[in-house]
Amino acid sequence: MGASVAVRHGDDSAVFRDNTVSGDDSAVLGGFDNVALAAIQALLTRLQRPAPIEINYELAYENVNPDFAVQIERLRKAAPDAIVLWADARAAGHLVTAIRKAGFEVPIYTSDRVLDPLFLEVAGDFAEGIIAASPFLPKEGGVAYGRFEQAYVARVVKFPTLYAGHAYDGACMLIAAIRQAGLNRYRIRDALAATRRFEGVTGTIVLDRVYSHRGPVSLATVRLGAFVYGAPQPQVRF
Repeated sequence: MGASVAVRHGDDSAVFRDNTVSGDDSAVLGGFDNVALAAIQALLTRLQRPAPIEINYELAYENVNPDFAVQIERLRKAAPDAIVLWADARAAGHLVTAIRKAGFEVPIYTSDRVLDPLFLEVAGDFAEGIIAASPFLPKEGGVAYGRFEQAYVARVVKFPTLYAGHAYDGACMLIAAIRQAGLNRYRIRDALAATRRFEGVTGTIVLDRVYSHRGPVSLATVRLGAFVYGAPQPQVRF
């Protein structure tokens, strides 16, 4: 029958349909805070989907539960039709490896934290098919992102993560405010507060009344050992 999967990044949300999921039960696996879990539950409630089964892991897993045996056992009992994984790149890589080695072939959806070469390095072939939320599409930055990536590689000798692009845009916004206002912290603050639209290397940044970036979220899928951005396409945004 397929499943509607909700993906959230910041204050923007999207939904896409995955016809490879045959049931309704999902397991949410991660080192969560209450806000993140509440956001996932609220989205699923809005979509009239069953509440997820929460399976947390210890953030200091290397010292406590390095093979994730407890989580794997809980997944066996839950027998989910899909897994939503919230973890940093290294932990996610080990978790995905443990999940696949345990025989789970269900779809795995993750946050943008895995959009890092480290995740692909740790998970290896087990990363194939993983779908992650992405805060932007690199190609939306066009020539600007290409130049940023080239300069970053020349200086750092590795490709930038998506967070590097956001950090660069944030620094550029601050520099633009300083140039406009001069060396006066109050005027700099006012110049930043007046910013509602900014063209950055990550694309067009649109800020709302509380200064949240309202740009659309996207998705990325691991194919042949690399992230393919823009796949699959979200069907609904809200």
